[in-house]
Amino acid sequence: WQKGGFQRTMSKPYGGDANTAVAFIRRVLEVHYSTISDIYDYFCCRNSDQENFCILMNAFTEFVTLCRIPDPNSDTESKCKLSDIDRLFVLCNYEEKTASKEDNQANQDRALMRFEFLEMLVRMGGAKYEGRTETPLQPHEALQKLLDEYVLPVCLPLCH
Repeated sequence: WQKGGFQRTMSKPYGGDANTAVAFIRRVLEVHYSTISDIYDYFCCRNSDQENFCILMNAFTEFVTLCRIPDPNSDTESKCKLSDIDRLFVLCNYEEKTASKEDNQANQDRALMRFEFLEMLVRMGGAKYEGRTETPLQPHEALQKLLDEYVLPVCLPLCH
């Protein structure tokens, strides 16, 4: 939650209050954390190489495709096409220069660590539902909706 860009983006709907934004998002993630961890572990094991402690882009693409999260490319209004999700993947995987050298070495390029996977879920929720509801959803509401409608129905049977 320390990434500056993430805090700025997520705090806008909460009047710029990053603490409130993180608290609401954290509540949703805490409720589902055990299941999200199981999903993360499952897709870590789907990697094509020997790396089992992160999700490589191919395994992540398998995850979002299986959950049917990406909107069709023909949907020009969508901000959640597969190409948009690929850009979010790169954004979430960005290593800030303020992180320690050890942290950056542990954080693989082109792969999501657990904290980056959580960030991806939050950002995909925002992308999926932006402009799609009569009343704009707060980031924590979009995350909950993404989990309820796309992720949990597909992944619970896989991971339990």
